[in-house]
Amino acid sequence: MKAITILVSVVATGFMACSSAFAQVSSYSFATSPDHPSTWVAGASNVRQVLRWDRSRQMLVADVRYSTRDWADSVHPAHDSDYTLTFPTVRWDHNSGMLEANGHAIGKVSPGLFGTNVHLSQRAELDVHRHHGRIFAAINPAVNP
Repeated sequence: MKAITILVSVVATGFMACSSAFAQVSSYSFATSPDHPSTWVAGASNVRQVLRWDRSRQMLVADVRYSTRDWADSVHPAHDSDYTLTFPTVRWDHNSGMLEANGHAIGKVSPGLFGTNVHLSQRAELDVHRHHGRIFAAINPAVNP
């Protein structure tokens, strides 16, 4: 009986250690936005999210739009709301055009018709979601690079 108790405690300890290591790896982000604006309506859908380089602030920003278009009718008109979330830890190397966060190349900035275009690398993806009435944004490692 004592051997079984020891075996169970060793297995449980190993499981807890592995699950804590997995949680740390899966929650890793290249960059997270410190901005968490409040959303105004429950049930709104994220209809647009675009990354851009803000030259005046020298900062990567995500422009996000939430809308109630999916639920609109003659009694409840559609409401759209725009949010801007900043990524102050992302740096842009003007010479190479590369974006870097926490020592990782995460994308590229290139000249475009109406300013600059931001293209994330295949190993990075933008994650924008709402949680308890607030918007959160992060640039995470891609699930399938």
